[in-house]
Amino acid sequence: MENLVNGKDCPNCKMDIGLLAIVKAGLPNLIKCPNCKKRLKYKPFPLLLSGVCIIVYLSIILLLTPLILSKINIVFTCVVAFLLWQPFEYFIAKHLRAKYQLRLK
Repeated sequence: MENLVNGKDCPNCKMDIGLLAIVKAGLPNLIKCPNCKKRLKYKPFPLLLSGVCIIVYLSIILLLTPLILSKINIVFTCVVAFLLWQPFEYFIAKHLRAKYQLRLK
């Protein structure tokens, strides 16, 4: 029996889009298949999960910013903020691929 939930394969070209396509998109409405270049979206999109990740991330940033800014410049702070977001991005991408359906936009 075929699994109906497929968050890995493009519905247009039937090829795996990979994690990088989701991470590179930045926003959930900007996902593109790296093979056929069609715009894709996850349905339904997990707003609660994303919201919780963003709140936790912003809390970490707000707690760390005074410590970082007092010692180094703003460019380094931006780099640290970007690097701190990557585990959240990876977690959301893995969750989307496992639990949600990928559709054409």
